[in-house]
Amino acid sequence: MARKQIIVLLSILGAVALIAVLIIVIGGEGDGQRDGGGDVPWEQLGGDDAYPDAPNPADDLEQLDQIRNLWPDVFEPRPDREEVAQQWREFAARYPSNIYIPPQFQPELSEAERAERLRVLDTVTDVQGRIASVRARSRADVTGDPPAAGPNAPGQPTVTPAEQRTFFQYRIQELESRIQLIEYALEQGEVDSDQVARGRAQLEELKAEKAELEEVLARVPA
Repeated sequence: MARKQIIVLLSILGAVALIAVLIIVIGGEGDGQRDGGGDVPWEQLGGDDAYPDAPNPADDLEQLDQIRNLWPDVFEPRPDREEVAQQWREFAARYPSNIYIPPQFQPELSEAERAERLRVLDTVTDVQGRIASVRARSRADVTGDPPAAGPNAPGQPTVTPAEQRTFFQYRIQELESRIQLIEYALEQGEVDSDQVARGRAQLEELKAEKAELEEVLARVPA
């Protein structure tokens, strides 16, 4: 049980970064136009007003080259906001239950749905807190000796079957949401070949974790 919980907790650490990558991937070409040399015009980077108290870096070609070498992303075209928004609208229409959809693109929820979502999040947070508390008390002291057994020894967290079902159902939905994000990004055909390989490998890992948690959920008492 502990191993499976650790797997799930580790699996969500990249969620925010994943969403950011997805936005960049599906954003397509931005509305900034490059000139013939491939550089974004200086006015698109803020122009003279961007450095009111310092010399304009564009006046120093050597300094501009250093900036380009240090921060090449600055010269990349910005994502088209409307195109990104349209991609999110399409994604939300296809996967309305995905938990990573930004609020402005989520379907309108009823009062009952909002209350249920809040209940689930509260339950998951509470279960996580109890598990973390027991693990902290169980951790070996600075000498490396395990905690002594007896009446003061930490016990297992008390989690009811209903709370277990809510917890694992949410984790399964979380994994499914990540799977949907990656699959959608790959479908757009704008991912580099090395990213495609990594994305497909991650898909296999997430699907395996999801199947493992589904087996655990099936063993939770009714």
